[in-house]
Amino acid sequence: MNEPAPRRPERILAFRRGDRVLGLEGRYSREVTALAALTPVPLAPACLLGVGNLRGTLLPVIDLAPLLELAAPPWEPSSPVHVTAVAGTAAGIAIDEVAGFDPWPGGEPLPLDPDEPAPLRSAARGWLPYRGGRVVLLDLPGVLRLARERLAAAAAVPP
Repeated sequence: MNEPAPRRPERILAFRRGDRVLGLEGRYSREVTALAALTPVPLAPACLLGVGNLRGTLLPVIDLAPLLELAAPPWEPSSPVHVTAVAGTAAGIAIDEVAGFDPWPGGEPLPLDPDEPAPLRSAARGWLPYRGGRVVLLDLPGVLRLARERLAAAAAVPP
């Protein structure tokens, strides 16, 4: 039995974290907002900035810089959070700013360079031309899986 070909995404939400332009398929984007405060999670790895309250719902906020080994200054709590959701799991992605919410740039993602950090390569679908430069298209399920693995590893290590 043939499976239907995956649908090409219609939109991409591009954002900056440090000097990188990263993006997610628009279907995963719920909103970009500021959170009043984040509650730190004791003994959590650096990629989990804390948990925020989004209209009564607890939202874990992930920093992609330590998770994907990207060079970036510390995230400022006054900066926005990109609220995402996939398969019933919501998470906030700490971003510096939105670069755009645009129609899909066209074509299939191209492979990342082999000298890119291994965690970034494992969580990215590749890169696409975008506004005269490049956007690294992240695979949100892969990003969340990597974050869960980091959390599980941190929880398994005795203090």
